[in-house]
Amino acid sequence: MKNKILVTGANGFLASNLIRLLGREKYKVRGMLRRGSDTSGLEGCCFEPFFGDVTKDADVLAAVKGCSIVIHAAAYTGQNGSFLEGYYPVNIRATDHI
Repeated sequence: MKNKILVTGANGFLASNLIRLLGREKYKVRGMLRRGSDTSGLEGCCFEPFFGDVTKDADVLAAVKGCSIVIHAAAYTGQNGSFLEGYYPVNIRATDHI
């Protein structure tokens, strides 16, 4: 039996394609995404959705439970250079925690 893998940022371009690939390889996948996220890129994917926030420790701890591998693909990707503080919670703090 293959390991269960948590993929953060599940509805993003990179993560959704990764989830699709892992599913084809018969991995069990849990995808972490924010409630209300656009999940149209995940249509047809076989995965367990987990709704939570990567910046909240309790959500991350709950999401990783039962997973032996974590792929952290969640990121703020806005291109507005004047909003650098917006990158910190997801791109730095969540990455440190995970």
